[in-house]
This record gives sequence, structure tokens and C-alpha cells, in this order.
Amino acid sequence: MGDGGAQAPFDGKSAKSALGSFMEEYVCANNFFKCELEFNVDPNVPIRASMVEEIKSYYYKDAALFAEPFEVSVPSAWLDNMSKLDMVKPIVSIEHRIAFVLPLGCCP
Repeated sequence: MGDGGAQAPFDGKSAKSALGSFMEEYVCANNFFKCELEFNVDPNVPIRASMVEEIKSYYYKDAALFAEPFEVSVPSAWLDNMSKLDMVKPIVSIEHRIAFVLPLGCCP
């Protein structure tokens, strides 16, 4: 969360309670890599390298936090075994995830 805000770290008990309620939404701070990063919401749409470069130069020219809420989808079965990271599917575009990760390997 940017702009000096704060967000509670992931808590399994709170997640289970929130996701089991009628709201079915849980907001927390968590590790970017705790999901299936290769998942693509629409695998039939090609990844656009030009969009990756545009996002990277706009948001991630310098080291930064992820520029938007990193939304994921989880099935109800995940609530019984939260260690199954392959069930955590990012909804954020794959181009944005690639643009965020690419600079991690280029800095000294």
C-alpha cells in the first residue's frame, strides 16, 4: 500500500473468516511470490512485450512497491489448505506482473 499507508499482514484465521462471509473478500499485505505467477487469466491473448516495457518504464523505473492492488482468486477448498499456492490465481494482468519482476534481476 503506497502513500504512507499501512496494511495488516496475511492472517489465515482472518482470511478464512472474511472469505467465508457474504463479502468473500479479504485485503492484506502478502508476499508477491505466494501465488501461481505463471497463471494467465486469458491464455488465448498473447503477451505484449510493448505493454510490459510501457508498464515497466512508467511504474518500475526505480525500485517500487507493486503499483496497484494485487488481486487474486482462490477456490473455497483453499481455505482448508492455505499452503497450496497453486490454488492462488492472480487476476492482475500478466504483463504487469512481468514488468514488476523483470527489474529484480537487473539491479546490482
